[in-house]
Amino acid sequence: MMLFFCEIYHKGGRSSAVHNADDRKNMEYTYLLLHPSSIVFVEQIFSTLKQNNITIAAVYRISYWDAILNDIYKNTYAKSATIEAHVQSHAYINKYMFGNCGLILLLHKNIPYDELVKETINVKFKLRQSMNKTKDGTITILHDVSPSTFNLSMDKATLTHQDEKILKIFLSYVHCPDTIEQYIEDFKILRDYLKNELTPQEIEGIIKYRSFYYKIEAVSETLRFHERNGITNA
Repeated sequence: MMLFFCEIYHKGGRSSAVHNADDRKNMEYTYLLLHPSSIVFVEQIFSTLKQNNITIAAVYRISYWDAILNDIYKNTYAKSATIEAHVQSHAYINKYMFGNCGLILLLHKNIPYDELVKETINVKFKLRQSMNKTKDGTITILHDVSPSTFNLSMDKATLTHQDEKILKIFLSYVHCPDTIEQYIEDFKILRDYLKNELTPQEIEGIIKYRSFYYKIEAVSETLRFHERNGITNA
C-alpha cells in the first residue's frame, strides 16, 4: 500500500527537542493538532503537508482530545468567557459526532524557525479553506448552549427564544499556534501528551480506514475472527 503521509523524519531526539523547547533558540518543531472531525480529510491533510515539503517528524495519537484542547486554551478561558463557550461547544460537537480521539503531527523543515511557523499557519488556513463546508454556508451547525454553565455574552449568540442561547459553530478541523511564544507555551503542555507515537503501519491504517482509533492489534484480531468463522469480506 502506498504511503500518503510525508517521509518520517529520522533525525532522532524528538522527545528531548520538545522538552528543551523552552526558548526561541531551542525551537525546532511546529505542530498540527488534528481534531476528531478532521478524520474525514486525513489523507488530504497529509498530502497537503507533503506538497508543501513539510516533514512529519512524528505522529501521536491523543485519546482524550478534549483534555488537550482545554489545556491549550485554559489561559484564554480566563480572559474570555465567549471564547470558552465557542471552544467548549466545538469540543462537544466533535465528541458527539466523531469521538474524542485526535492526532498531533510534529512538523519539521530545514528552514529558519520563524519561517516554519508561518508555513504551518499557511497550511492550517489552506486546509480550513478547502474543506470547511460548515463555514461557507453549505452546512450550518447550531448548538443550544442554554443548559450549560457558559457565561456567554448575549451579543455573541443568535437568540431564537428569550431564555436560550444558540451558537453558530463551524468545524475548524486543525489547530496550530500563531506565534513562536505560543509554541513555547504549548510545548510545555504537550510534553505530557507526546507519548503514544504511531508507527508508519498504524498511520497507513488510520488513512485507509479513516479512523483515529485504528489499531493493528484490533484489526488483526478481527481478521482472525473472520478466518475462524469463514467470513469473506465483500
